This record gives sequence, structure tokens and C-alpha cells, in this order.
Amino acid sequence: MPVGSYLSGGVDSSLISALAAKGQPELDTFSVRFVDPRFDETGPQRVAARLIGSRHHEIVCAEDDLRRDLPEVIWHCETPLMRTSPVPLHLLSGLVRDTGMKAVLTGEGADELLAGYDIFKEDRIRRWWAKRPDSKLRPALLGRLHPDVAAAALRGGALWQAFFRTGMTEREQPFYAHLPRWRNTAWSLRFLAPSLRLDGPEALEADAAQAMPKGWRDWSPLARAQATEIATFMSPYLLSCQGDRVAMANGVEARYPFLDPSVVDFCLGLPDPLKLRGLADKLTLRRLAARHLPPEIARRPKKPYRAPIAPAFFGPQAPDYVDDLLSEAGMRRLGLLDPAVTAPLVDKARRQSGNMAGEREEMALIGALTLQLLGHHFLESWPDRLSAADRRLGQPQVLIDGIPSSSSLTTR
Repeated sequence: MPVGSYLSGGVDSSLISALAAKGQPELDTFSVRFVDPRFDETGPQRVAARLIGSRHHEIVCAEDDLRRDLPEVIWHCETPLMRTSPVPLHLLSGLVRDTGMKAVLTGEGADELLAGYDIFKEDRIRRWWAKRPDSKLRPALLGRLHPDVAAAALRGGALWQAFFRTGMTEREQPFYAHLPRWRNTAWSLRFLAPSLRLDGPEALEADAAQAMPKGWRDWSPLARAQATEIATFMSPYLLSCQGDRVAMANGVEARYPFLDPSVVDFCLGLPDPLKLRGLADKLTLRRLAARHLPPEIARRPKKPYRAPIAPAFFGPQAPDYVDDLLSEAGMRRLGLLDPAVTAPLVDKARRQSGNMAGEREEMALIGALTLQLLGHHFLESWPDRLSAADRRLGQPQVLIDGIPSSSSLTTR
């Protein structure tokens, strides 16, 4: 059976695709294009496909697609989301299915195992800055990170540095690299109904500690940060919501070559300088990629995969389900959100057509909306979905404890 490959245009998926093409001539590669140029990577994707010699397939994602498919993605993911990124990948796996393929290779795992994310560079800069907290030059290095999040002027400003200064001197804290982000995200807990609120960042840290490998507190700062990213982001979100959940929704199996046990063991055994030297990332991987890819791909800086967030749902074309679920009546009906806290933010988003001042508010809005969608699916529309599934399956006859049943779904 032929196997395709996702191709983002970055070094990870390009290397996987190039190696796969050596063993499978006329490899099919698949990419997402975005109408919004801030998220689009069509140019690098096409360059990589041409150099690899693959049969390249593209699907274009617009805001209308996000609005239409988000409810179905929440049904398959079975969890609230703070981003819309799984939706384009749901569309992409549908394209794979439509070509007749059942399996696709992806590049997940390389950034976690070989230190490709900016969060690992943040950790290094902040630790160096903490040795001289009054320095003006050391925090300026933070302006080199996250060009996808903010313009250069903002990344060099006081607010940017104030964000990363949070907990900067707590260098012995085992989750040092992730604390600024976690404390920022914990702000969203205020929108939950009082009965659902956690205790705050401390509860998040306690949950994360339970998911970590044995002996992790004694590892190097980089190794701890990598293990944290794997336990708290890669496994529960990246491989689930952006991976298996949306792929299997279309009957497609996602395969992860970087997570082959022998590859994982090799990467974990590498010394830190072969992963991250200064702010140069994934050194070992880029050295390997240089054997198979041209320099413009092998050396291409990391561009995180992202999708439009709030403007798609709170602008002029906002779908009806947003108005229903995020109305005060809709919030009271499901009992998952606190209307007194959430309604003002929703009103602000509508006034500004979803163009919020920062990602924290955007993520809170999408988190509130997807929590409401989850509640609608499983607290309100479950009987209708069950009946529809029965009809689709043609009322199959099964035996439960030896007793004939007209429907395995309704019996369960």
C-alpha cells in the first residue's frame, strides 16, 4: 500500500519526505496552504516538493473552512482547544483520504527531541540574563525569538521583556522554561464556572510533575525542558489533536518516523551541544539534512505551524453557533463557563472583529468556544448523533452476552 508524506516546507518534514522518496518512487506529498499570508508557507513547500520530485497535493484553508469544520474537529478531539490548528490538518487528512491513501508520514517529534522550539532558546537566554538581571544587552536576545507572534518592534520592547522576566531568578525551579507560558495560560481559568476552576498554576505544575520520567529533576536544564515539552504538549496535544484524532477522523493513519524507538533512544543520548549550541538549533538533524536537501531547506529557520484564531469566529462572518454558545443564555444552559466573566471578553471580541491585543485573549476565546462546543456535543446533541450513527451503520445485528441486539451503539 502506498504511503504519503506531509510536507510543511521545514527541515523535519522535508527530510522525512526526501528519505521516503528514495524508497518509494513517485512519492505523494501533501501540504496546507492558507489564504492569510501570515500563516502561509506555499513557497517553501513547493520548492521542497520540486527538489524531492514528489507528486504534490495542496489544500487551501480559508476562514470559512475554520468556521465550518471546528465543531466536527471538537467532536473527534473530545477536548477543548486553545488554538484552531487541528482544523487545517483535518482538512489535509481528508485530502489524503481522497487520493486513496490510508497512511501518511509526518515530522512530529524532531523539535522536541532535538531542541527545535524557541522555548528551549528562551530557557537559555533567561538563565544567562538571570546572572545579571540589570543587563540591557542580555534580554535583547529575546527579540530574536518568535517572529511569528509579534513584530520586531514589539519583540524588542519593555512588555516583551517583562513577560520573560516572570520567574527569571527561579533557576532551580524544575519547570523553569515553561513557567512564564503556563502562568500566562492559567489566566484563562477565570472564565470557567466556579465549580470547574482548578487551583491555578500550582495544580498545572503538580499534574505535569506526575507525567515526567523517573529521575528527570537531576537532568540538565535543556533535557528537563525537552521532557516537559514531550509530556505536556507533544503527547496530549500534538500527537492527539493535531495528529491521530483528526487523521483517523478521515480513516488515515499518521506515522511518526522521528518517534521510532531507536531514533528516540539515539536523540536522547546526544549531548546538549549537538542539539542546541547558543541559539543554533537541531544541529545534528541539520547536518544529516545537508546530505539530502539543499541549504535553503536544511538551514531554514523554524516557522511554527499556526492557523488563524479569533477573527475567523468573531468578525463579520461569525457563525450562528458562536452567537448561540457564547450568549449568556447559552453559557447558563451548559453551566461550563462563568457568564459574568466571559461575556465582557466576548463583547470586546465582537466590537473588535476578533482582533485582540494579544494571544492570551485570543486563546481564551477559542478555549471558551470549544469548551461550549464540547458540552453541546456530549451534553445536548448526543442522542441525535447516536441515532444518526445507527442509521449510517444500517442497524447491525450483534450479540451482547449471547442476546441479539438491534444496535451495538445503542446497547452500549
